[in-house]
Amino acid sequence: MDQNSFTSRISIIHMALFSGQLILLAVMLYLKASYTVSLDIQDDIYIFLVLGLAVASYMLGNYLYKARISSIIPSESFDVKLNSFRSAAILRMALIEAATLFAIIAYFFNGNFLFILVAFIMLIYFFMIKPSRPIIQQEAKLNASESKQLG
Repeated sequence: MDQNSFTSRISIIHMALFSGQLILLAVMLYLKASYTVSLDIQDDIYIFLVLGLAVASYMLGNYLYKARISSIIPSESFDVKLNSFRSAAILRMALIEAATLFAIIAYFFNGNFLFILVAFIMLIYFFMIKPSRPIIQQEAKLNASESKQLG
């Protein structure tokens, strides 16, 4: 594994997933020119589904991320630490992306702008969890020599 490009590769993965969500959001907003804002629960079961999935994805994603990060042993090899971090980060990003995409699709079928607001909040959170070099160093429990190798 070329460790020197690990930070840039995981950043590219993050930005690719983020861009895909933004593109889908833009396309759905363009295709669905009219919208409503409704909180009428009797009319729209999607309100429960979208909000429930968003909250569940956030909570489960953070729980699984922390569980995988806490399982990293400082004495493990550099490659094992990076692979553990990458799998934890991608799992959390995938869960958040799933909730965002579901909210966007629900908006397209339903026209309730509340779903776009949920998707937008999830996109902001998704952007905020972007892995950076200091985060990788801390979360993957890298020592000084491994931090230099990270690139």
